[in-house]
Amino acid sequence: DAEIYYLYSLISPTKYVNGAYTNAKYAEFVQLEKALCESLDYVEGIDTLDVLATADKKSAKTELFRDDQIHLNENGYEAYVVGGCVRDFLLGKVPHDFDVTTNALPCDIQLIFEKTVPTGIKHGTVTVIVEKEPVEVTTFRTEGQYTDCRRPDKVEFVTDLKSDLERRDFTVNAMAYNNTVGLVDCFGGRDDLEKGILRAVGAPEKRFNEDALRILRLFRFSSQLDFSIEENTLNAALKLQKGLEKISRERIFTELFKAVAGEN
Repeated sequence: DAEIYYLYSLISPTKYVNGAYTNAKYAEFVQLEKALCESLDYVEGIDTLDVLATADKKSAKTELFRDDQIHLNENGYEAYVVGGCVRDFLLGKVPHDFDVTTNALPCDIQLIFEKTVPTGIKHGTVTVIVEKEPVEVTTFRTEGQYTDCRRPDKVEFVTDLKSDLERRDFTVNAMAYNNTVGLVDCFGGRDDLEKGILRAVGAPEKRFNEDALRILRLFRFSSQLDFSIEENTLNAALKLQKGLEKISRERIFTELFKAVAGEN
């Protein structure tokens, strides 16, 4: 139970822990995650997230992540892990990053946590330092126009999670989780995950016009996950490929390198 809860603590909305662990911690996490999956034997109907959420909450290992930190949920705010880490957990993989989204405003986050860095405060992101590890905590938001095809000209903070998830790139990356609400999947991400399909959230052309780098991310995810691309999403990506001319060579290289190194 203690080992299972250790895994649970990594995705709990009140324990913000980044995927960039020390080697010792990461190795232990990999071993425990593997042992958990083997013990479950991937029995149909058993969800890793559900198992982690029902683990023994009295484990002494939770103290590693508490250390007298004042957490968002304890202060009356919503908080969820979101995006790629949720996708990876549902795929039975070890996430490399843990991102948190919340209805707390950046100023609230800075007041709640003892150690913070305003890394992207203009766009609602504050880096919280927990146990010497950085975790990005971002306020629920909607986004304005992307005149540079890369970043929004402005953002507007909102109070509901669905509006925040709606701005994200693909359905499999637009899911959130906490141990109280469970999995939040407003756009069919889990179904697409099970079918091995990459599909844009909402209108594909809008998503790629907002951020042209998403075109390369689409093919990178297809390669890494060995997923097919939904027809409308693929057609929009090919149609809007000239938007990549506005993306830096460094970012293009990074995405292409990851794509070439993928399974497919």
